[in-house]
Amino acid sequence: MTRIVVHDTIALFQPLFTSRDRPKALFSRAEQIFSPQGFMSRLNHELTDRRRNGFDVMSAAQYDGYEALLGQQGWGLFNPSRSRDASDWEFAQYQRVAMLEQIERAVAECVRRLELTEEQAVCLPQIQCFLLPADPANRTFMALNHGLSGFGGAPGFVLLRVWPCAGNLARVPAVLARLVANNLRQAARREGLLTLGDWLVLEGLSAAFVEAAGVPLSAAPWLVAFAKPDDWDQALSDVAQFYQLASYNDLVVNVYGGQVPIGDERPPEAAPLDPEDLEYASAIIKAALDVSNATTIAAYMYGDAIVAMQGHPAVGLPPYAGFEVGYRLVQEYLRQSGQSLSEAMVMSSQKLLGRVVE
Repeated sequence: MTRIVVHDTIALFQPLFTSRDRPKALFSRAEQIFSPQGFMSRLNHELTDRRRNGFDVMSAAQYDGYEALLGQQGWGLFNPSRSRDASDWEFAQYQRVAMLEQIERAVAECVRRLELTEEQAVCLPQIQCFLLPADPANRTFMALNHGLSGFGGAPGFVLLRVWPCAGNLARVPAVLARLVANNLRQAARREGLLTLGDWLVLEGLSAAFVEAAGVPLSAAPWLVAFAKPDDWDQALSDVAQFYQLASYNDLVVNVYGGQVPIGDERPPEAAPLDPEDLEYASAIIKAALDVSNATTIAAYMYGDAIVAMQGHPAVGLPPYAGFEVGYRLVQEYLRQSGQSLSEAMVMSSQKLLGRVVE
């Protein structure tokens, strides 16, 4: 039986994020978190194999689980632009909806629905869950990631960072289902995410599980981590009110001393590909399964528009193409093989793809 541990990060972080102390005094109070023996250092130590756990690909795109694991400026604690009033509101919402209890119930239900065999449960004896603070003045997190970032690539750890507007809170069960499936796949296949093929299988299996898990979906299962919530424009307008600004775009944020305007750049819409684009993307991706460069994998998975924001070369693909192609390949494998999703979770990427890729 996989044990679920949800750390009380609200009790840890709320007194610091809502404090009006000066930076020097705040840093002294936060030593328990950021010292070499503190919470953040210990967490990073557990998640260091970024080549195998997928963080290097997310980092190339500065997308997806990037913000949850990066912890820029102490997840915003030491961001001079962060509004303390906004942090008051954020933590009040976590308390109002009993966020930690919701996470525990959702992860436990996902583990139950995975129907782990005894062998699989041994691979994943424990999942530690961490709700990490959101930073309303982090441009990448808020403007480009719709205020939600989750990371599940390191076996035994699930990290979630969410700005708690109603739309994002509604997305949490589906996002957690993806992260738990990521976790089991990574635990069962210890070789990690070394090629594009590994990524396609990981995300295809995870999307198939999201679809089967019975969680509310507002987007296609392979897009649950990327789809813009219906109330996101209003949520950004509400954040702008904390700064007495007419638009969130007008906020100038501080990134390690540099002044960076939010501006109006936003990620492409997360939507299923039309049949012609899907056929085109599938052909390109199937010819590149052995690609191992993190930046190039990011382009195949997230598409040209997202990697172009970071100045990386394009590969000729529409947004989120790799995620949909991975889902379609896994669904075809399950149809052909007659295996259960749980059985497919432990298959090697090469064997799974070898059956469905001509």
